[in-house]
Amino acid sequence: FTMTGIGLANGAQIIIARMDGAKDHASIGKIYQDVTILLLTAAVALIGFIQVASSSLVDLLIQSDAISESVESYLYIRAWGFLPTFLLIAYRAFFTGISHTRPIAITSIVMAVSNVVFNYMFVFGNWGCPRMEVDGAALASVCSEVLSTVVILIYLPLYVDKDKYGLKEKWKIRIQGMRRVVKLAIPMVLQYFLSLSSWLVFFVLIEGMGERALSVSNVVRSVYSILMIPNIALGNAVNTLVSNMIGQGKEDMVWIVVKRTLVLAVAGSLFFVVLNRIEPSIALSIFTDDSTLIQDSLPIIDVISITMFFFAIGMILLSAVAGTGNTRTALIIEVVTLVVYLTFIYMVVHVYHWQLVNVWLAELIYFSSLASMSLVYLWSGKWKGKQI
Repeated sequence: FTMTGIGLANGAQIIIARMDGAKDHASIGKIYQDVTILLLTAAVALIGFIQVASSSLVDLLIQSDAISESVESYLYIRAWGFLPTFLLIAYRAFFTGISHTRPIAITSIVMAVSNVVFNYMFVFGNWGCPRMEVDGAALASVCSEVLSTVVILIYLPLYVDKDKYGLKEKWKIRIQGMRRVVKLAIPMVLQYFLSLSSWLVFFVLIEGMGERALSVSNVVRSVYSILMIPNIALGNAVNTLVSNMIGQGKEDMVWIVVKRTLVLAVAGSLFFVVLNRIEPSIALSIFTDDSTLIQDSLPIIDVISITMFFFAIGMILLSAVAGTGNTRTALIIEVVTLVVYLTFIYMVVHVYHWQLVNVWLAELIYFSSLASMSLVYLWSGKWKGKQI
């Protein structure tokens, strides 16, 4: 559900980067206002939906009563984080669009550190707080997001030229501006929603293999998520830079930006792959001290180590496609890939009944498919001259 907001924000980010490249700075504030109003409206709607429908949704997806009860309780609290999270996403779209990413780093550090502190307080019941366990993790996340939002609200007036970017304009609802953001963003919203939904389906299918398989996969997913972060950041960067270059009328520079970013992404992935090959248990031990769980996870770590190369290439190339403004093409690439991905998982789990490590091969198939189709589209040059 959070991907709904991220899709809207990324659509606005592409427009802001295009305006920044074209030196149309005064119009950026209007796009920022438009996307913020859209995001806050979406946040309120999602909070209401989670409070009303989460019980039915969780019961539909999860077989284990123990897991279902914990997830449902977690979601009731976690849903309130949509408001600060979507505000942060709006700020991220603005700052990334104008290539001023320092406040994103600052708020990320604040969120990470405060999340650890709040988890220590609420999960385990330290410093006079009640012991809330799983519910405490939800509350900790919400509190850290609120704190990060406060930090960026303080940062904005101190370090950003509000006159230059039209941020002093009176807030009002501009239907035409919102329609512009939505038109570009809807394919991205659907793309992210489908992508994360497939990830959810992936774990629902694994949960059907037993709680042990789910425990192993959750530990691996935690490691996998950390390894993804640098390339996700590079994907955001190339998304902005491609749009900015087109806004400057420098379409010939797009391939140079993409190739340089690919070199960085692949080199960064190589570092993590080598680290995992030398001592794979190091990363796993961060998330569990269960030696048998670590041992069962090692074969999957080998799979995701190889996958990281394809993830790096696929993420950069698909982000470049979106950065050209052809978000519908990015959506089509995503849909075709997901059909292949989910078909493979279903066959492995329900038809062939292969081992868990074979299920994780789906990630390799997913990102190699994304990379190949994105490369073909970018190489075709059909994105040139796209107006947004």
